[in-house]
Amino acid sequence: MDLLKKLFHTVLIPKSVYEEVVVEGKRKGIVDAEIVEKAVKDGWIKVVEVQTEKEFDEIEKGESEAIELALRKSLNLLVDDSTARIIASSLGIKPIGTLRVLYLAVKNGLISKDAARKTLNLMINEGFRLSIEVYSRFLEKLEKL
Repeated sequence: MDLLKKLFHTVLIPKSVYEEVVVEGKRKGIVDAEIVEKAVKDGWIKVVEVQTEKEFDEIEKGESEAIELALRKSLNLLVDDSTARIIASSLGIKPIGTLRVLYLAVKNGLISKDAARKTLNLMINEGFRLSIEVYSRFLEKLEKL
């Protein structure tokens, strides 16, 4: 979360994402829920009410609203879901995923290459999914920095 704050300064999230991540997350005892809630209270994550003009059956409500928000405000979209990334790209929105955030953090001197590798491996151990090809390409790009 700290990297997001340092890289982007302010992050906008739809209310449905807040409900899913914080409200449902706290109910389920997920630690990240408290972290996101604190970021909202600190003011660098802002919760925005979004009325979607178009629902996408292939993705969840929060992702649909995030795409709508990015489209309306001409923003990049922080998303890892491949279907949401494809939809966003087709609408002219630039999707930025976790790997790009780690890459930018290294490029901007916020973390070391080793820290980025360790963070990604920890995320994979905790359930983050990506193909071996994507993992290898990320490591190659990281080494070129």
